[in-house]
Amino acid sequence: MAYTVHQLSELAGVSARTIRYYDQISLLRPATTNSAGYRMYGPNEVNRLQQILFYRELGMPLESIRQIFRKQLVEDNERKYGEEIRAKYGDDIVNQSNQKLLNMTPEEFQQAQQLEQAVKVTLATAFRTGNPASEAAQRAAYLHRQWLCHFWPTYSKEAHARLAQTYMDDEHFQSYYEAEPGMTAFLREAIRVYTGMQQ
Repeated sequence: MAYTVHQLSELAGVSARTIRYYDQISLLRPATTNSAGYRMYGPNEVNRLQQILFYRELGMPLESIRQIFRKQLVEDNERKYGEEIRAKYGDDIVNQSNQKLLNMTPEEFQQAQQLEQAVKVTLATAFRTGNPASEAAQRAAYLHRQWLCHFWPTYSKEAHARLAQTYMDDEHFQSYYEAEPGMTAFLREAIRVYTGMQQ
């Protein structure tokens, strides 16, 4: 089930203003935004809000809660993808990337999340062109690079192209961008064009 801001506020017993503020500071982002522009929240966001409210009841400041969630994000990524990405990129790179995430300021973390959404929106527009070399597709690849640079200690075109292939090779990665069938493959091709790594 999906909830609007007002429905979620009634469910959780907090004000809609509080939920909007949590979105503004990147503590609780909506699952999606519907065609009318309303923020929509699913079961994962409901659970996250319950966690936030639990920590707030304990008197914990929002920045401390954010740090807890970032640590959880690192741990979840390690559990899901750690073995694979460490095999591909090495322990040093992955450890540096994890540390970079943990050390982000609230503003940097918000920028990263905004870029993540911008990639998806731009990719959806580019996908309709059917051309991975189009201006919109190359914009999506560029935004993807900007997003990566929030997490990677260093950027290389080779690593970017390799990651794009990983999106196709791993179903967990693939499903993330697959809003429509073929969209992940389209992103991979756009990144190949952007990096000059076409095969």
